[in-house]
Amino acid sequence: AIELLRALEMEDYQFTKYIPYYLGQLILYLTPNELEELIDDLIEKIKQSDPKLSSLLLGTVGIAITNYPKYRERFSEKEKSYENRLS
Repeated sequence: AIELLRALEMEDYQFTKYIPYYLGQLILYLTPNELEELIDDLIEKIKQSDPKLSSLLLGTVGIAITNYPKYRERFSEKEKSYENRLS
């Protein structure tokens, strides 16, 4: 997941438009603590990035949110933790 995130940041990487779809699904295999850390990193990157990278990062977040209900099946955690992650 980290390597795909770094690949998004490469200016001339010709396949960056395809990465958000896969990265958005892949990050949902991270443990809850790792996912929390990645979310914090994404928030900071979106704030500090140029419009192109921000768009790719937001696309990644959108794919992750779309697939987020599957996350509950992979990791057992409290309902409140699961729901608070989206707020």
